[in-house]
Amino acid sequence: MTITTIALNAKDFNFVQFLQDIATEQSFEVTYVDIEEKTLSANCQCLVQLSTLPVAVCFGTGKTLKDAQASAAHHALEYLKIMTKK
Repeated sequence: MTITTIALNAKDFNFVQFLQDIATEQSFEVTYVDIEEKTLSANCQCLVQLSTLPVAVCFGTGKTLKDAQASAAHHALEYLKIMTKK
């Protein structure tokens, strides 16, 4: 499975693990930064930084920190998919 062939709208997909698998394969680091403040709608917030060139930072929100991390990973995967299109 590659980033260009996966449907990133699949339910019950482990975006965090898939992003880590790609990072390991492509030799870049993934760092999650949980934001203490909640959104106006009381959701948790998270940033994910990819040590790619250029560095990428994506944002996610969710009911829990785990959900926010999954949302950020999902957005990072969408970013990588766009950046790797030929």
